[in-house]
Amino acid sequence: MIKLSDYVINFLVQKNISDIFTISGGGIMHLVESLGNNKAISYFCNYNEQATAYCAEGYARLKGDMSACLVTTGPGSTNAISGVASAWVDSVPMLVISGQVKRGLIANYSKLRQIGEQEVNIIDMVKPITKYAKTITEPNTIRYELERAFYMAKDGRPGPVWINIPLDVQGSFVDENKMSAFKPVKCLPSRGKANLKAQVSKTVKMLKNSKRPLLLCGYGVRIAGAEDLLSQVLTRVKIPVALSFNGMDLIPEEHSLLIGKPGIIGQRRANFAVQNSDCILVIGSRLSLKIVGYNYKSFAVKAKKIIVDVDGEELRKITVNPDLAI
Repeated sequence: MIKLSDYVINFLVQKNISDIFTISGGGIMHLVESLGNNKAISYFCNYNEQATAYCAEGYARLKGDMSACLVTTGPGSTNAISGVASAWVDSVPMLVISGQVKRGLIANYSKLRQIGEQEVNIIDMVKPITKYAKTITEPNTIRYELERAFYMAKDGRPGPVWINIPLDVQGSFVDENKMSAFKPVKCLPSRGKANLKAQVSKTVKMLKNSKRPLLLCGYGVRIAGAEDLLSQVLTRVKIPVALSFNGMDLIPEEHSLLIGKPGIIGQRRANFAVQNSDCILVIGSRLSLKIVGYNYKSFAVKAKKIIVDVDGEELRKITVNPDLAI
């Protein structure tokens, strides 16, 4: 048997989480104790949970992998929301573990607002800005829920996940041999593979037929670990490249094909190239309003637009109008 809070911290260590950001609180007392007793993980204490979440977000960006933070119940959890929202918008994988009052003191959230001290229905608050959010009510499901959260955070378009653990659950003891594992099922249908191959062929043809082609790359290139591949492509095809603000360091600033950052606070040369291009291949950029401008229908008005994005919803939003969506 193992104390659940010890299991959680051990799990983080096994997932290569070597640093965690936190502020101690009564709602996470068991997790804080387990964290302090585990010498394989370092903790950094902030003055406010907003900073805790932002630190985790920034750490994940620099590390290029999952990060984690630990916050207490009530205001400790709500303070972290801004950092989580930032990670949601910018596709940053991070895990937030929050404390919660004992299960018997959780209100049913229909008409009753609160029973437990500093209790708040944090899961319903963060569901719109997380890929997965769950309260652990059955201790033996902790392995399944943590594994699922980690998988969801990094699968497809990355983003934050949130695990909420009531105080009595934190202090309970569980049998690791009786825990169920999360088994993801993911496959690309053969029809999807064939369609992708046809789209790639069409992309190559459109670029070959253009006179003023342009690449526009964003943070998604880094998420995919494709920085070296981008450099190889530029060396081979010699197409000018513009970068989004989050992707501004994908290639060296002195690169001969780099024309800068387009957008409403971008560089003139980059905007000039975008507006005069006849074919733009967008890879890993969600084409935010900061790039396309508020008069978004005029963005790259002369160009055929090929947009590659892991999130299909980004290809259907009103501010983009791809000629080829991949």
